[in-house]
Order: sequence, then structure tokens, then C-alpha cells
Amino acid sequence: MIEFKPVRLEDRAVIERYTMPSGICNCDLAFANMYCWQAVFHSAWAEIGGFLVIRFQIDGGERIGYMQPVGEGDFGPILPLLREDAHAHGQRLRIIGLTDEGRDTIRRIVPCHFAFESDRALEDYDKVALYSPNNVLVYYNRAGVYAQLGEIERAVEDYTSAIKLYPDFANAYIYRGRLRELLRDPQGAKEDRSIAQRKIAEYRSRLNDSTYSIYADTTQRFDRLLSFDSKFAGGSFDRITGHNGGHEEMRLLPLFKFTLMRPDSVPAAKPYHLQRVDDFKKRIGNEYLTLSCRESNIAPDTLVMLDKQYVQELNASNPAWTVLFERAVTQSLIKQYTNSVSTYSSAIELNPSNPFLYLNRSTTRAEMIDFISSIDNSYQRITIDSDPANRLNNNSKRTYSYDEAVADLNKAVKLFPDFAYAYYNRANLLALSGSLPEAFEDYTKAISLNPAFAEAYYNRGIIQLFMKDTRKGCLDLSKAGELGITEAYEVLKRYASLDN
Repeated sequence: MIEFKPVRLEDRAVIERYTMPSGICNCDLAFANMYCWQAVFHSAWAEIGGFLVIRFQIDGGERIGYMQPVGEGDFGPILPLLREDAHAHGQRLRIIGLTDEGRDTIRRIVPCHFAFESDRALEDYDKVALYSPNNVLVYYNRAGVYAQLGEIERAVEDYTSAIKLYPDFANAYIYRGRLRELLRDPQGAKEDRSIAQRKIAEYRSRLNDSTYSIYADTTQRFDRLLSFDSKFAGGSFDRITGHNGGHEEMRLLPLFKFTLMRPDSVPAAKPYHLQRVDDFKKRIGNEYLTLSCRESNIAPDTLVMLDKQYVQELNASNPAWTVLFERAVTQSLIKQYTNSVSTYSSAIELNPSNPFLYLNRSTTRAEMIDFISSIDNSYQRITIDSDPANRLNNNSKRTYSYDEAVADLNKAVKLFPDFAYAYYNRANLLALSGSLPEAFEDYTKAISLNPAFAEAYYNRGIIQLFMKDTRKGCLDLSKAGELGITEAYEVLKRYASLDN
């Protein structure tokens, strides 16, 4: 078995004697990275037959990987030693960061013994990016492939895309920082390391908080994840999607929340009017604030600018709950979910009797769960099949709970019993948790408070299909269509085609 040694400062000269003249452009071979991150990746090194060999734990997990041996000549003769070392740890041999020459060497020395993933992986990731442009994992994983292939600039672009989609993604900052070092951008690398360390510290500081504990280690899970399926393109409250595995999918319509939207893009006002909602919007005093289940069309750059403005306001004086609320809204819209929930909590401490603060915190918690579950699990989906009543379908075991989000809605209902949107939101979360009868009751309550609640009719119709009450489900969907939910007619048409 090979005797590997931990990376120490005094080993730099020996290690760089191999790496510097190698011409291999791979940030994992940079001594600084090996030394600084060995606590995470447990990097170790050895000299074998005139080659430098680096062993590490992939993504800091249990799988062992070996960098392509670095040295002059043919590393083929030491492959049996690497395999023996891997087998001694109960694992197969994985060689990471192969150059074209390294791949050719392996194919020549041990033909048909290795599977090579990069070329095929790039093709797969490109296809997924085409159909799921908002899938953060596509860009993150493709960036890793580009880095292994030495296409550093393209890797940086993909890490940047992942960060834009999910600004709390600490691992993306870490790896982008490494690549920026290779591109001779020390300032950018320093900024990325600083942001990553801050976000990791934020996660760790909340480990004892039940709201946050399930999110703390998400940056360590990405090696297990990625189904090439367009279901990752959006949240689990998306509307009807297209074909998937030979079935048609239906999704519940989204949660309602106070969000920012330009007035000309706000859907036509419903007959349902609540003076208390109007008073709240007047108290906040933001012309873009509206209660909606639609996506905001405010540009991300504008949202970031607004967020900075709220930070200045909060730093200039004692924090007002109204400013905290506005900042929490913008944080949620730019997908800084953990910070948004924390800011809502601060607003609630100052105004604990306001039901709308609980509504929005609940929605943000649910959105955060959906994002994390899109990484760690398949979305829980409703699929029309030969027996639609039994197809509340969960492709992999869900390990997350909406309990905290439901608790916030329970509080909102207690504070404002006539708030139809709180019952509707709670019904959505209960349905996604598998509690269909309870969800039905809440949708019914929402409709009793707002008889023209189109979204509630639509979602109640959907869950009734899965409670084997097909006739009433179709009646609800028909009513939703009459009230303006055009998707309802599409569902009815698809459903009818299955019965024929």
C-alpha cells in the first residue's frame, strides 16, 4: 500500500517540483489549495516511480479520488499501485482531472477497464441546460467538468451562473475562487473566499435552530444529485408541465405572498377585497408591493439595489419593522432564503401581531425547502396516469418538512381568521405533505371566504382527482377555468383523453 503523507508547508518545494513544470491547468494541483483545504478534502501526497500522486476525499465525503499522476513519462506502470491502494480502502479506483494524454495512456495500458465521463457529461449537461435554464446544479456540475478539462474561463462562467441562481451557494464561491487564482485574479479569488466563509459561518451559527439545521450541510451533497429531468427547472408549485417519462404532470398553483411587481404586470384585481390588506400596503408605502402568487418581474439588478438601500436605512437608525419587512421581501426574491427568514423573524419580534409577516415568512420557508429538496430529492409531483387517484408521486424519499411554514400559517390564521390566502397557502403545504383531506378542508374554507378564488378552485380540483372524487374535481377545475385559470381547461382535456 502506498504511504501517503499529509500536505505540510515544508512539502511545497517537493510538490511544486512536479506540478509547476507539468503544464496541467488544474486548480486542484495548486499547492495553496491542497494545503488550505486539506481539512475538508483530506488531501495527501506520495512520490511513486518518479511521479507525484495526490489522494483526496471527493467533495469532502467518503469517496476516495486520485489526481492524475504528475511527472515526466508514462504513468501507466503505477496504475496497479493506485488500484491496490483504492481497493485497500474498499473502493474502486477513481482518477480525477485527466488530461487528453492521461486518458489515452489509460486506454492504452488497461483498455476497457475505465469509464470516462467528461465528454458524455458535457453533452448531457448541455441538453439539461437547454430545457432547464434555471437548474442551478446544471451549471455547478458542468463547471466542474470544464475545470477538469482545463477550460477555466468557461468553468468560471458556469459557477457564476450557479451563484446568480442561488446566491447562498457557498461551494460555488469556493470553486470559483480557486479558478480565479489560476486566471491571475487574486482580488476576485479573495472576494469569493470571503463570501464563502461568511455564508458557511452563517449556516453553522444556525445549526441549533430547527428552521435552519436541515440546510446547513447542503453544500456537501452535490455529488449525489442531478437527475436529467426538467422537473428541476422551477419550484414544486409550478403550473402544468409537459411530458415526463410518458406521463403528464400537474402541479399546484403557487403560494400567495406580498411581493414586488410593476403595476402594469399585476393580474386584474379579483372581487375579493380586504381593507386590512390595503391598510398594510399603505403602511409599508411601497408602490410595487402587491399580494400575488405570480413571479415578480422586477429585474434582479433592481432588487439587489433595493436590498442595498434597505441595508443603509437599517444601519442609519433603529430598525423599523416596515423596513425589515421590505428587505426580507427583496432577499427572498434574490433567493437569499436563509437571510430572508432571519429578517422576517426580526420584523416579527417588533410586530408580533401582524399576520402578513407570518404569511411571508411561511412562503419563504417553503420556497427554501423547495430549492433544497430540488437538490437533495426529486420534487413531490402529481402525475396523471392510468390510475390518477393513486399518483401523488414521490420519486425519492422526501426528508424535509413544511412544519415550520405551516406553523407560521397557523399563527396568521389565528391573527386574521378571515384571511383566505392563509388557508389557501396552508392547503398547498398540507397537500405537498400528503395530507389531502386536510388540504381539501382548507381550500374549501378559502373559497367560502372568497367565492371567486380561482386558484383555490383549481388546486382543490387537482387534489380531488387524487382522492378518487373525479366528478367534483372536474367541476372545480371547470369553475377555475370560468374564473380565468386557462390551465384548468388543459388539465380537463388531458384528463378526459385518459378516460377515453
